[in-house]
Amino acid sequence: MYAYVLQEQGNLLELVDPSLGSNYSQEEAMRMLSLALLCTNPSPTLRPTMSSVVRMLEGKIPIQAPIIKRSENNQDLRFKAFELLSQDSQTHVSSAYSQESMKQENKSEDGPWLDSSLYLESGDGHSSSSKLI
Repeated sequence: MYAYVLQEQGNLLELVDPSLGSNYSQEEAMRMLSLALLCTNPSPTLRPTMSSVVRMLEGKIPIQAPIIKRSENNQDLRFKAFELLSQDSQTHVSSAYSQESMKQENKSEDGPWLDSSLYLESGDGHSSSSKLI
């Protein structure tokens, strides 16, 4: 859904991996991102057929603009949430990440305990056990 918000805002290229820097074709990235949006449309009836996707990839037919039908109820609320996230993504993402990290730390204290024994095979083929501290 976040990709649709970026597409509506004209910022779809924000989805490109930043590690690429400027070492990619913006035109090709836009084509692939637009096609990806077509293929992941929430409404299955609005997704292109596989044969159409292949023809679009081959350049035989143009890639259509993604179509998304927003309803006036719950889906609109989800889009609003993504729009807010888009406007201030760093604050929201880092806050959510911090909260999730804290949850994971708490879980690890309550999680399964593993035996810390290490079994080593000596040079003579016998096994020995030592406890890790």
